[in-house]
Amino acid sequence: MAVVTGAPRDYVEGVLKQHGWFDLFEQVFSGYEVVNNKPSPDVYLHACQAMKVQSHQVVAVEDSRTGLQSAKNAEICCLLINEHPSLKDTDADHTFASMVAAKPLLDLLFKDKLLFGLA
Repeated sequence: MAVVTGAPRDYVEGVLKQHGWFDLFEQVFSGYEVVNNKPSPDVYLHACQAMKVQSHQVVAVEDSRTGLQSAKNAEICCLLINEHPSLKDTDADHTFASMVAAKPLLDLLFKDKLLFGLA
């Protein structure tokens, strides 16, 4: 698993370490390290290239319209974890109110795909 974020790397790594989650992820990719940040697909495409996977082999878990657009612009299957009414009409492949609700599908998808986490 990897984190693909539009936020600065230092910030995200700090949050991951604070919660004891840092070791769950193989890498962290920041939109500040590519030419165009989210909603551009650049950070997702960079992550795919660095991890030697094709976009069709990846599932992105996002929580915002910007992140969703970035994943979809990279032609990555995307789960949106956010039930805010403003996000009702999106092109997410699947939408859930929580990670708990998404877990059964993630378990199925994770068997065949690399998971890119949200941030």
